Amino acid sequence: MEQFHFELLQTGQIIEGTVIQVTDTYAYVDVNYVTEATLALSDFAINPPASLKEVLQVGDTVQAKVVRVTDEEVRLSRRDIERDENWNQLEAFFNAEQPIEVTIQKAVKGGVVAVRNGIDVFIPASQIALERIEDLNTMVGQTLKTEIIEFDRRRRKVVASARKLLASSVRAEREEAFEQVFEGDMIEVEITAIVETKGARAKYGVLEVWLPMSEIDYLRIKQVSDVLSVGQKIETIVIGRDAKRLQLTVSYKATKPSPWQAAMETIHVGNIVEGKVVRIADFGAFIELVPGVDGLLHRSEVSYDSKASVTDVVHAGEVVKVKVIRIDENKKQIALSIKQLEEDPWVRAADQLQLGQIVKGTVVVAEEKYALVNVLPHVDAIIYDRELTDKEITHMREAIAEGEELEAKIIEFRPERHRLVLSVLQIARDEETDAYNNYKEQANADKDLSLGDLLGDALDELKK
Repeated sequence: MEQFHFELLQTGQIIEGTVIQVTDTYAYVDVNYVTEATLALSDFAINPPASLKEVLQVGDTVQAKVVRVTDEEVRLSRRDIERDENWNQLEAFFNAEQPIEVTIQKAVKGGVVAVRNGIDVFIPASQIALERIEDLNTMVGQTLKTEIIEFDRRRRKVVASARKLLASSVRAEREEAFEQVFEGDMIEVEITAIVETKGARAKYGVLEVWLPMSEIDYLRIKQVSDVLSVGQKIETIVIGRDAKRLQLTVSYKATKPSPWQAAMETIHVGNIVEGKVVRIADFGAFIELVPGVDGLLHRSEVSYDSKASVTDVVHAGEVVKVKVIRIDENKKQIALSIKQLEEDPWVRAADQLQLGQIVKGTVVVAEEKYALVNVLPHVDAIIYDRELTDKEITHMREAIAEGEELEAKIIEFRPERHRLVLSVLQIARDEETDAYNNYKEQANADKDLSLGDLLGDALDELKK
């Protein structure tokens, strides 16, 4: 008698069987059980074909999961197996940091839900594109290339980003374009944004471009929008390249005739010229000599009075007379002076003062280790703490006060360098030296007198 061995099947068990019959909607599978198993079209795959006849034929071996077992029926499904395979595949992509393609199904709060082989993938709104998308519903149906940035199989959570791949792709394109542009190249850029009082943003193909306000025109402009507008295309010269940011800096004015060259034909060192004060800063004032050409009046060249500030002498908008004291044609810089229109007070000081002279002055500044003493109009001397007192002090104000008059000796005098050094202690040192020298002279005189007296007395005795 022939022996038959039947499998004991359980729900959830993964088994293999042989297809014995196929219709459009069902496949009948021999699984070595008392009855054949059935595999419905809807259970064949997450995205099933139109007909099972397209994918199965009699004699095929099929692997499936037991989802129902009775004496009369065994139902199979391949959906869970496929789903596990898809999760395994996603996990492998995540671990290998490989990109995947997903299709957006719907917009939700904070982003969109896409699908990859039946598995939901969430893409945050900030990670969909490089720029903000106002209406996420416009993305439904689109297929995106993404990178998995968060994967939690237990919680069935997958988060992806399209932005990272887009940024990498765009940067690669920008890097290639950047390597083809050099300083000095003339390029046509399109203005994309106006930043009033600072400059304008522009684009050159895929590259970002910055046009500083100072490079728009040689003439002074109050607002960028007075000269440029969004969408305007202009010819510029590349003056800077930022390899890290892949950004170009350009000059618009460099394409125009420079007023500097014309100015250099008439402005020379030593010239006394008039100009308009256009801007005042802490370090000085800018004087417009001709339209488009400014000179700097440094605060050290405003006045021989050390206490005078820039605004004590010049004011924005007024026309002043200045002397050209230095020109740097390479840097296109002109240095100006007002104080050099007058005689240098140190020239007078050279005639009135000399090394070793004792002078009187008024303390105008007392700092920690030194003080400034005014000895002549616009001529200040310096005295250090070690030359003021032999007492130990931590600040000059412990021994002297601003406004106080003092008498001191000139111990260093170099008028060509505007340097005059005083000492109070040197007067006392000189007095001590003089007293000691006088003492020695008197002692020597007394010694000579005493010896003469003794010799005289001795001669007188011999005569007797």
